[in-house]
Amino acid sequence: MYGESPHASRKNIRRGKQNQHQEERRTSNQVLSMIATQSSADEMISVEVASDIRAKANRLGGFKKVADRSLGDFIERQKLRRERAGMTNESSPEDDPSDS
Repeated sequence: MYGESPHASRKNIRRGKQNQHQEERRTSNQVLSMIATQSSADEMISVEVASDIRAKANRLGGFKKVADRSLGDFIERQKLRRERAGMTNESSPEDDPSDS
């Protein structure tokens, strides 16, 4: 939204991507840790495929940048909120200098 610190946004985007990548590595390593030293080649392949599937599923629900609200929408909402609160700056006909 408007009025937020742009510096925090830049840092938080980087932090969100970093956390997402770390989560992908963690889920992959959890699945790959199930491979025993005496496992057959077929078991290793199936665990590796399961690891890839789990990492991809995690990636789909992960971090996504979201665009800010457009300025026009934001101003319109501010106007509506001010009107409901009685904060409008409507001038009365007596105050209008164009009638003179």
